[in-house]
Amino acid sequence: MHPAKVRRLVFAVSAALPFVLNTAAPVSLRAAGAPAPPQTTPIKVQLIEWDLPEQMDNTPGGMAVDVQSDGNRIWFTTRVQLGDAPRLYQFDLRGGKKINKGQWVSYELDPDSSGVANGLRKIRTSKDKRFVFVHTTGSLQRIDTLDCQKAAGTTDPLVINGNCGRTTWLHDLARQADGTPDPNGPANPDSGSDVAIDDYNNVFSVSGALLPDLSLPDPGLALPDSLTSPAPAAEPGTSFVQRLTPSPDNTLSRVIRWYVGHNVGICSSSSSPCISGITYDKRRDKIYFSEPGDGADDFGAIAELDMARSAVRRWDFVALSATGDVVREPRQLNIDKDGKLWTVTGSGHLVSLDPGTNRMSKHKTPIFALGDVADLFGVAPDSGLIGYTDSSATTSKVGMLAPDRDFVPVSPKTTYVPSRSLTILANPGRANRTSGSTPPQSKVVLGQRVNNGDGQFTEAVTNSNGNDSFMPLGITPDLSASVGTFFYAVGDPGALMFNRIGRVRLPRAKEKARIERDDDDNDDDGKRNDVDDDVDDDGVKNAMDNDSDNDGTVDSMDDDDDNDGIEDSFDTKDHKETKQTSDQDVAAGQSAQDAFTVNPGSLLVVLSAVSTDVLAPVTIEVVDATGQVIASSLASPGAAALTWTPPAAGGDYTLRVKNQSAGASTISTKILSRENWPLIGGIF
Repeated sequence: MHPAKVRRLVFAVSAALPFVLNTAAPVSLRAAGAPAPPQTTPIKVQLIEWDLPEQMDNTPGGMAVDVQSDGNRIWFTTRVQLGDAPRLYQFDLRGGKKINKGQWVSYELDPDSSGVANGLRKIRTSKDKRFVFVHTTGSLQRIDTLDCQKAAGTTDPLVINGNCGRTTWLHDLARQADGTPDPNGPANPDSGSDVAIDDYNNVFSVSGALLPDLSLPDPGLALPDSLTSPAPAAEPGTSFVQRLTPSPDNTLSRVIRWYVGHNVGICSSSSSPCISGITYDKRRDKIYFSEPGDGADDFGAIAELDMARSAVRRWDFVALSATGDVVREPRQLNIDKDGKLWTVTGSGHLVSLDPGTNRMSKHKTPIFALGDVADLFGVAPDSGLIGYTDSSATTSKVGMLAPDRDFVPVSPKTTYVPSRSLTILANPGRANRTSGSTPPQSKVVLGQRVNNGDGQFTEAVTNSNGNDSFMPLGITPDLSASVGTFFYAVGDPGALMFNRIGRVRLPRAKEKARIERDDDDNDDDGKRNDVDDDVDDDGVKNAMDNDSDNDGTVDSMDDDDDNDGIEDSFDTKDHKETKQTSDQDVAAGQSAQDAFTVNPGSLLVVLSAVSTDVLAPVTIEVVDATGQVIASSLASPGAAALTWTPPAAGGDYTLRVKNQSAGASTISTKILSRENWPLIGGIF
């Protein structure tokens, strides 16, 4: 039976079980002497979903937003081939997502080198905007979106079907200098990972390994960890981190493999293979990856690779499990703008790590119905709020965490690992390209808001209220909308003729993001709020509606009447604003600093700072990328403000506020910026 049908059967049985959640007031269960129970509030959540036609492929999985655009282009891959190869999809959305069609373009992956069916294909767009890399279970593939040819006989300029350049690097074609294969053994075809790209277009991935005779390594395989450098050679069958540097002429490409072990690249789940995480932090020039562990005494870890020294620092999960709430098997891993790492786990937790302070946190996701067992797949940090997907066999959820600040200090352990330089011969080819459009479908599903002591969870159940979107997999923030809006890939859309992509606005209560994005079309109808006579699309005209964002607070008492996190005193309906805040504990004589980016064409920036020492003088400085102070405020006791007109070209800057108090103080900063919106109807 197809796994999707099994899922729906399991859900049908579990749906008959009593729900923890009901339609009355918030409810909770509590045992005698137990901690305060979770507070659960039922909610309804709006979705927009798009069905793309299958092309002998199925199960959208990996997903990424195009960070070089303004958030309205996403990329995703299908995981399953149904007689043909899986495909890479580019999906473009305009303003008015609820009414305008989405435009898609697809590129066929290498049909001979894409790995086993259901292999993971997670993508990242390259820095030069031209290439998109896809990691499969057996290869790394690159699509060149500029090297394209139209199909023969095509004269219509709007029809782009044809083919584009594709390059494939098979993991098992890695060779030593003498031409012999990697003695560690071939890649495990049942492993799969994310893919990371640095600023030089080096491509990183992780893979499990087989023995040279294609058998599985012994579970007791010795770990490669060494307390001295250089580390001795690893035993065959050791999992590895790989860095591939694509050759400019599509011939031999240089590869380095670090044999790190600890089952990297391998994890088990209902949506197997799930994403084994890897990400690159350019600020530290380090690679971070998930170590699932062996499932016995090794609960897993988040690890950091120092490529120059072949050194690995590991923050293991033992300390997080000390209370008996066992945390195990980290999966996909992503980094936020402040350098904090987030991962989802096989135990149903979200876990954070700040490598700068060696502090971790854990956050147990709530259940929706009795009998639910979490199967977390994707994680998407967005300005301090953390998106995630749960592809469990019973309740399919897209959620968001506003984490509590409960940290556990975890000292990392440093070891050295063996490495090996190899080459892989590139295999150039052509990828079939197709295109089309698809209309949006507006839906409403059940959800819940839960505070369980680990934070505030807001969740949408995508397979509820008659909707058939099972097994959400990949997730990425919608950078064109307010924080808390996410795109997601539907692994099982209830039918085998569609590839489904969704978008959810998870309602925010008092959760605040570190960087708030303006959203002047919060009902997604394509009308900016200054020209929309029903800004929340509830059928009540603005003149008669006293709650414009339906958040339960009347507009006369609401300082954020479109619920985008930017107060009305600065938020205009015809311009695009952003807000960035921080609270920093600063020792006497030290400075609070907050890096920020000004977009080209920005009109003004308003900066403010407040100290907990109301008598200490406060001065704001704006520092450019060269370290020069280009604007500053007058000193004033306890607080200061500065209005600054930035250069037309924009740029990267730092807000700096020195603590001039005699002792430690907390300095709170705020950065507000304003720019023009793109033309209505354009691609945002």
